[in-house]
Amino acid sequence: MYALAQLDAALVVGQRELKAYADNDPESVFPLVEERESLVLSALSAMAEVEAVEQRILLDKLQMVMDQQRELACAARRLRDEVMDSLNASKPQAKRLVGYSKAARPAIIPFAFAKS
Repeated sequence: MYALAQLDAALVVGQRELKAYADNDPESVFPLVEERESLVLSALSAMAEVEAVEQRILLDKLQMVMDQQRELACAARRLRDEVMDSLNASKPQAKRLVGYSKAARPAIIPFAFAKS
């Protein structure tokens, strides 16, 4: 059954996506999101051709995919919050470094007062 295999593959990709979120690796998340989306969409299009008995199995599997989606959304929000906190924490340090660079800059002596 093609649709069931697609949903199983989407669940596997979702697990890899959760691991990427846990590892704070947003660069590897984007291709996984696209792959999972493609698998779910192809499974949904194939579900129309499935008999009623098999549809129940597919609906249960689709519920698992939806539950995983909620888990992935929470992980994505958590990673976004961590990135925002990190950015906000670096702002005072950046201001401090700018202040240090201004204080360490050599004084410019106007040409008229410079000794030859």
